[in-house]
Amino acid sequence: MYRSLKVWIFFLLLFGIAFGSTGQSILQKSVSLDLIDQPISTIIQSFSQQNEIDITFSNQIFGSDFNRSIQVENIPLGEALLEILKGTNTNFKVLGDNIVLIKSIPEQIIIKGYIKDISSGESLIGANIFEPHLSIGTNTNFYGFFSLQVPVGFRHLRFNYFGEGTHHPVQEFLQDTTLLIELETAKTLSEIIVEPTEVFPDFRLEEIGKERITNERVAGLPSLGGESDLFRTAFLLPGVQSGGDGLGGMYVRGGNTDQNLILLDGVPVYNAAHLVGIFSIFNPEAIRSSELMKGGISAKYGGRLSSIFDVRTREGNERKFSVNGGVGLISAKLSIEGPIQRDSSAYFLSFRRSLLDVYMRPITQFLNERNNVDGQTLYNYQDLNAKLNFNLSLRDRIFFSLYFGGDEFDDDQSRIGVFSEGTFIEKARNDLSWGNLISSFRWNHIYGEKLFSNTTLAFSQYNLDSKAFLGYDEIGSDTINISEFDYNQFRTNIKDFSIRQDFDLYSRPGLIFHFGAHFTRHQFDPAILLVDEGNLDGLTFDNILAQDPLEDISQPVNASNLVGYGEADMQLGANLKGQFGLRSSVFTSGDKGYVSLEPRVALTYSFSEFQALKFGLDVHQQPLHLLQRTSIGLPSDLWVPSTGRITPSKSYQASLGWTLHKKDGPLLGVETYFKYMRDLVTYQEGANFASINGTNWINQVTTGNGISYGVETWYEKNLSNGKLIFNYTFAYSTREFEEIANGRSYPFRYDRRHFLKTIYTFNLSDKWTLTSSWVLGSGNGVTLPTSVFDLPSNEQIGIIPQNRILDFTTRNGFRMPGYHRLDLSLIWTESKPGWEHRVELGAFNVYNRRNPLYISLREDPDDPDTPETVQVSLLPLVPSLNYTFRW
Repeated sequence: MYRSLKVWIFFLLLFGIAFGSTGQSILQKSVSLDLIDQPISTIIQSFSQQNEIDITFSNQIFGSDFNRSIQVENIPLGEALLEILKGTNTNFKVLGDNIVLIKSIPEQIIIKGYIKDISSGESLIGANIFEPHLSIGTNTNFYGFFSLQVPVGFRHLRFNYFGEGTHHPVQEFLQDTTLLIELETAKTLSEIIVEPTEVFPDFRLEEIGKERITNERVAGLPSLGGESDLFRTAFLLPGVQSGGDGLGGMYVRGGNTDQNLILLDGVPVYNAAHLVGIFSIFNPEAIRSSELMKGGISAKYGGRLSSIFDVRTREGNERKFSVNGGVGLISAKLSIEGPIQRDSSAYFLSFRRSLLDVYMRPITQFLNERNNVDGQTLYNYQDLNAKLNFNLSLRDRIFFSLYFGGDEFDDDQSRIGVFSEGTFIEKARNDLSWGNLISSFRWNHIYGEKLFSNTTLAFSQYNLDSKAFLGYDEIGSDTINISEFDYNQFRTNIKDFSIRQDFDLYSRPGLIFHFGAHFTRHQFDPAILLVDEGNLDGLTFDNILAQDPLEDISQPVNASNLVGYGEADMQLGANLKGQFGLRSSVFTSGDKGYVSLEPRVALTYSFSEFQALKFGLDVHQQPLHLLQRTSIGLPSDLWVPSTGRITPSKSYQASLGWTLHKKDGPLLGVETYFKYMRDLVTYQEGANFASINGTNWINQVTTGNGISYGVETWYEKNLSNGKLIFNYTFAYSTREFEEIANGRSYPFRYDRRHFLKTIYTFNLSDKWTLTSSWVLGSGNGVTLPTSVFDLPSNEQIGIIPQNRILDFTTRNGFRMPGYHRLDLSLIWTESKPGWEHRVELGAFNVYNRRNPLYISLREDPDDPDTPETVQVSLLPLVPSLNYTFRW
């Protein structure tokens, strides 16, 4: 029955408290309605009659020109009412079995809280909170926290995490409220529920240059030797490439490998590679989330020119004890986690160790013995991740994090021979070790209802030490000894102490402020030494490896960096969102300081719920430089700070993108970018590496500029029995240094014009999955001689006569052969209550393509006076077998 008298409404409101206890039950009643372009009062009357519900309202609250269409079927009454009243500034009260429509109260309240994994209690990063009837929403931060301002009244909140979502029942919010929401994730769902795109906007429609890499994608791709890896997954993204099979390094949009800021729980990592770059230090079992940002980068990040790779580790299971483990051809790993006190604190511990030394010792000993050589080659790497987290209250949480890992390589060979005048001993040894120690303490606190705070104290250390020794002892029959040797040593040691304070202020719907500051104290100790028996007294064949000659030339250098930033995420209109930020830093090294201002802008214009145009503008400053030798061999990279003579590098990037993602349709996207880099640092041509330390390295380098631009496209389609991913990148990258190539512009070494990558996943059954990936790319740039000149002398040095001069006139002017590779994996999964078993059988480089690692020169057997080029390849067909379990 309908009544439109205000007195009747007042009467019901006056006594509403007596009937409030039954309000929630009526809102769960299932209702339906289908009307097209009708006055809203007519819609409400039809809705009431068809569903036998008493609704009381005044026609004056809608006006005369408020027509709309409504189509709902078998949904809760509360959701249907909010959909009907959407945009009318009207809400309702439940009074017993009656519903009264009233004008919304303008008072705003705050709904805040945390979103966690229902199985483990871990915070979910980037989860989406959305009120569809108000068309407002937000996302959780890195600690699972959210804050949303809404008008007082009945609200229908919806929560989503990477496609897995839940609907919070329609609820009346009359005051500031704290919620603890728990969602099922892909690890706990037997059947993933994917919400419609119009309910939960795809982050790829809203953010430019950002890629989120899920653990499921890492585990589902073909692996190398059974070792799933985060970086190898990232190499399949548009605009990202590796240095080549066995070279490692990540190159993003024409930038160098040191231009990527890699973060582990917010702390920079200077070398994130194992096995000389084939794998990363990130144990997949320890990863909670990972994001790669190539453009439109937030002002909270800085210090590098090209990209941000933000990796967050597991917090530990607050609900139950669990064990994960596995063993493959490359490594074995084990993780344990569980509650310290249920629902309030937890621990996580994970360890991984390679098994390569188990194979390498007997194999290398056997091969050496066949060549009358005594010795062996050993290699191993390991990682340890640990974390403790404590929920002190709904407003306070603390975390303790630790990572320790590294690589060790030892190649020791010797040979004893006899010649006419006595005996000789040849000895070669290469010792290489590098590793990271990263520790941090974090404190989260919520001030009031809108301000989230994170305080971080961190210490990190990176150390690389490479020693190469080649010696020759000759013992003549007349007892005269001859001792010759060459000794090379490279070392980088970096220690960072930092304190960081970050704030998130949830000001109002559509406006969030991020601001903060941090201070880092650096200590650098780089050194290079190249010697032989003639230029360093006191070193002999017997004691060279027992001493550390670098101690005599070491000169550590200190530097500091003070950074402040501010940023606003705002809704500028119904279809336009913006992110405006400014980052400022003061970097000091010695008596020299550099001040920078780095503006950041990101805009997104939504044509519809499925289509968006995005723009990003970035300015970055990098005060730290990585000096790399271009020759192939053991790592010899040195990190050094800017000085009075060497200024920080800067980059300016503009990017533009378009994305389309309709419900049940494919994801289509394209992004184009242009980046200018200045004050880049590299070694001079003919640099002298005989003795380099923390101060004199500046005499061996030169500075210059670079340009990169390109277009990235991608296509993703969910199929009935799998998924297809396709992306293509066209890119161009050059460098120009006054003291290199006569000051002419030349191609960057990893300038690859074309790169095509495809991934196809096919679900054979509930237990069997087949995955393939195929990549095709242009060859890298390489410097080769373009002409040969003869001189009168016939004296020879090495394999090339001294009278023959090679003219390398064009730097990186030639291209290596194109790169292509097919990888396959077949995965079997068996899940039982409390257990999960997984076996992966696969192959890397299925058709054994001999992709070039580098190209060298050697003497042509048919023409000894002419050098020829030789392609060197590393990774052939590599089978993989891996077993993992969860308990």
